[in-house]
Amino acid sequence: MDTTLCDISAFQYYRIPPCLLRRMVEEIDLSTKGGRKKLADANSFLGYIETPLHVLETDRARRFTARGMVKHLWSGELPLGAKREIDVYHYVTSPAMTLLMLARHLDKTCLTMAIYEMVGTFSVIRMLPGDRAYVQQCIDAGQVAFEGGWEPARDENGRLAGDLWERPALLTLDELWAFIHEMKGVRGCKALASAAREVVGSAASPFEARAAMRICGSRSSGGEGIGRAELNTVIRFTSAAASIAGHDYAIADMLLCAHDGAAELVIECQGRSSHGAGGVSIADADRQLALQRMGYEVILLTHEQIEDEWRFRQLARYLAERLNGCYTEKNSWEMERQREMMRVLFSNWADLLCGGTRPVIWCKRHPGRRPEGRGRSLES
Repeated sequence: MDTTLCDISAFQYYRIPPCLLRRMVEEIDLSTKGGRKKLADANSFLGYIETPLHVLETDRARRFTARGMVKHLWSGELPLGAKREIDVYHYVTSPAMTLLMLARHLDKTCLTMAIYEMVGTFSVIRMLPGDRAYVQQCIDAGQVAFEGGWEPARDENGRLAGDLWERPALLTLDELWAFIHEMKGVRGCKALASAAREVVGSAASPFEARAAMRICGSRSSGGEGIGRAELNTVIRFTSAAASIAGHDYAIADMLLCAHDGAAELVIECQGRSSHGAGGVSIADADRQLALQRMGYEVILLTHEQIEDEWRFRQLARYLAERLNGCYTEKNSWEMERQREMMRVLFSNWADLLCGGTRPVIWCKRHPGRRPEGRGRSLES
């Protein structure tokens, strides 16, 4: 009997680097009755996927048969490409299908963060001590231990820097929107579309995703709604600018444009994992000068500026006045939306849909209800 991970379990699976999956030996065999019985007493599956497992079920007669699992019943045919093979007995729902199932119970802020991670080029996972030591040993030995384009973030000394990994995007925004249009009318699709409208591009880190949500997110969702933005967009240099930077182009963390296209700003996110403890490097300074030579105003953004409310208010006023001529104060309802977003947005990104420190994410109709338990079924 095969098992298909979905919902929260699928999201957690997609966070695991391939090099760690490859070295895991999972003792619980979900294809056997004995293995499913062991799962009920286990804390995790594949080392990082928390129990109870969220499992997709298409047979109504089997939805209450397992302990240690939350069954999600899907009525009718699954959409094409809705699940991917892990091994001969285990599958996982596709990234788009995973987001659709999450959209049925997550609030908008948490769902937007999940979309940013899946369409972005980063993953955040709190590695087990043994896995962290293994990855560091591979780095120290210069071994090619990372496959599939996954690379851990490192500091200026080559040591592991936090829980951040760089990887290819799991899906593109265009692919997500194509899936949303295909699934129109299915429960959760409307909420998924609403959250997807808040996503302006493919972020390379939680910092960039948070900055985009605060600066570009709609005011009804807690953001400022300032201008139009592109993330990690390529800017081709003129010959004069290229001679300064030593490159033919730059990739702007965020290119912010006025709604009428009359003004453009480049925002560079100054994260320590990218720039080291010393902050801006000589290469960064040359790149900034080259962009200014091209006529772009460059703003260096720190994490403190988007997290500290007073600092961010000054930033938001400046950006709005620079792009749109003036800043419009938020009303009381918009301020409440902002406070709601902030409570979730600046929790530890590694804890998104993981662990006992999860943010308040469940649907407002049942604020105390979480789809966890033994043998429960959630009909989809």
